[in-house]
Amino acid sequence: MWLFTSFGFFSIVRKTDGPQLTIRSRTRSDLLRLRQHYLPQASTSTSHAGTDYPWRMLCADSDLAEAMPRIVADIGYSNFKDEVALVTGMARAKRYGQVWGALYGMEEDLPEPERTGWQGLPWHEKNPVGKPRAFGGVVVDPEGRVLLREVAGHFGGYGWSFAKGQPEPGEAPRETALREVLEETGVQARILMTLPGTFGGTTTRSHFFLMTADPRKVDLNFSSRETSRLRWALPDEARQLIQETTDTTGRERDLAVLQAALSALPRPLPLKRPIARREDWQNRPLPARRATLAYQRVFTPEEMALVARGFIPTVQEQKWFAFLEDGVLHFHRSWTGLAIYRLHLVPVQKKPGHWQVQLAEVNRHPGQYGITREEEDLANLRDLVDDMLIGYGEEPAVDGLVLALQAASQPNYLGSPPVVEGLVLPCIQAMVDGFSGRAAHEHWLEPAAQLAAAMTADPRYTRMPWHSREQLGESLIPLMNLDPRACEGQSLRYVLDQTLGAVHAKALRLWEEFQRDTQAQWEPEGQAAFGRLSNFVVAAFMGTAGLGFAGMTLFKLQ
Repeated sequence: MWLFTSFGFFSIVRKTDGPQLTIRSRTRSDLLRLRQHYLPQASTSTSHAGTDYPWRMLCADSDLAEAMPRIVADIGYSNFKDEVALVTGMARAKRYGQVWGALYGMEEDLPEPERTGWQGLPWHEKNPVGKPRAFGGVVVDPEGRVLLREVAGHFGGYGWSFAKGQPEPGEAPRETALREVLEETGVQARILMTLPGTFGGTTTRSHFFLMTADPRKVDLNFSSRETSRLRWALPDEARQLIQETTDTTGRERDLAVLQAALSALPRPLPLKRPIARREDWQNRPLPARRATLAYQRVFTPEEMALVARGFIPTVQEQKWFAFLEDGVLHFHRSWTGLAIYRLHLVPVQKKPGHWQVQLAEVNRHPGQYGITREEEDLANLRDLVDDMLIGYGEEPAVDGLVLALQAASQPNYLGSPPVVEGLVLPCIQAMVDGFSGRAAHEHWLEPAAQLAAAMTADPRYTRMPWHSREQLGESLIPLMNLDPRACEGQSLRYVLDQTLGAVHAKALRLWEEFQRDTQAQWEPEGQAAFGRLSNFVVAAFMGTAGLGFAGMTLFKLQ
């Protein structure tokens, strides 16, 4: 990995199979700045004269992972090259400018399978004479529940319906459908596949996509000019809600759309094995070193419903993670996230609901995948499709370790030190900015509220059982020198608010002590003191304070 920063340029590689990374640089001072300000755990720089990178040092990959949020937190500029000129000088800025110039106008060297326009759609691009066309989406959660929107004011006689609308000038069907779903439900959905058929309404002829969304990110109280509220519903309830529409044509259309969506899902609902989404597991991109396989297959509507669900591993022996996204089926190794196979599927013309493989790709990166024989890959693909996706069954196996890995792969997982650091460090920095006069004194309250919300209710963060009043809350009371009687019977959010108030008081004392010491300098004394405070707070929220801060409390922290 090349890392360009305002304070240095680095090449980061793994020379062995161990946990150590080698950080290389053209100059010793670049490494010195990185180690002094962000990566103190790294080894001292050593000279390797005569090589492309004359200076290098070693660090654990976990240490670099912890350093990256601090590097990101210091990005406060709007123009990178201008900042480089201010921090490391014009000569370095000119060199970076040469790199920028070499990359300017770069072509798509490795296109990703993002279908645009009318690619992979079963509908004719030219609209037949008659009613104008509209495009919409049926959104389902991982268990197959359907998202319905109550039409504001029951306009046009509609009670509960789906998001749809006519395209804006120059807009492709997918763009229209995703925009309408966002505007009418507030949901950032992801397309699974098209639904077969054309659905006639009172004013338009509509086509629909089957979409998925994370229910934790859906606000059922969402309202807009067109929508009063939202509701997740299983099939029978969805039919009852749609029946509230008094417009006969619109009611029959929405019932037909619902049936098409249900036919594209496995049965019975709710699903015991959920629909897989990209976010459910770690996954890496398919490298440019790849090959095409002569894999051919046509899926019936019943088979396609099982393919669309994908596969989320739940025991260690299950070595694959698979998900469908806009008609493209991805297969990844579950333990590494490496992309191995990718199938591009398209609807079969004149056979509604049937899909066929248009293109099959396989990873040929020698460091990621060792198989090179096409016959072996074809046999693997047949097993994955026929046994894992179609023939596995409904009952999921359960393995605690794999479920823990699945949670850890979620975005903003609060069991990850870099994620917790990314919440704590802005809060501490805002306190320092308030003390120094660079910001209002109450500037720290906003990042503090964001931190507390992440630990309790913010749907953007994945919490562990540890994040409860009984565990996290009880551990914080002695660590932060809180009054147990005042916290008794209070919620976790109350304990967190009290904790952050105590941290602010401690930070203020540290700042005042630093100001009284006329010999002290911000680097390294001031930064070291607040760095230790930040590390203590992170460890407290992670439940690891007993390791690095044994016997320590916030009051005792120096």
